[in-house]
Amino acid sequence: MEANIQHKAIAAAAGAGKTYQLVTRYIALLAAGVPAERIIALTFSRKAAGEMFDRVVAALARAAASESAASDLGTRLCESGMSLPRHAVDRHSVCDLLRHLL
Repeated sequence: MEANIQHKAIAAAAGAGKTYQLVTRYIALLAAGVPAERIIALTFSRKAAGEMFDRVVAALARAAASESAASDLGTRLCESGMSLPRHAVDRHSVCDLLRHLL
């Protein structure tokens, strides 16, 4: 069930929120049904890649642990401009996303 999703490049100066945008986009793609192995998120250092992965896992873990955190994540994903199914961001679905990712 992959959505028709366009490629996106994010370029900005240090501290401008690139990692936040990449993490949000990555989670939105997962929630839209794109398998993790089909998503490429590139950055310039191993440290930044590790930070990005840690943030994805942390955001999903928070949302899996709390319905209110899942709701907050859902709002964040909707604000990212991705069109997601209504059920894509509840605790149960986020637990599934986290399980599949790990």
